[in-house]
Amino acid sequence: MASVCISVQERVSAGWPQDLLARGEGVLNFRKSAVKVRPRLATDPDEARAVSALYKRKYGPFVRASKPNEPLTPGEQTTFELLPAEDGS
Repeated sequence: MASVCISVQERVSAGWPQDLLARGEGVLNFRKSAVKVRPRLATDPDEARAVSALYKRKYGPFVRASKPNEPLTPGEQTTFELLPAEDGS
């Protein structure tokens, strides 16, 4: 399974990002499929900035990516990689 990254344009203390981290799992619904995932918060600033750059390229100038000498934006602070959850079966 390819890596999926999401960036939430809120602080990690807001609503569902905090719940996702606290529960340690979630479900990614895509088309007619549901995949159990576990989040990994991106703690590497370069990784978070790279995801912001991808979002900016797709969604345009309203997505702000920080520069290496700047603090991470709220969206960069809430960048998750969604990994396949262990099934346990």
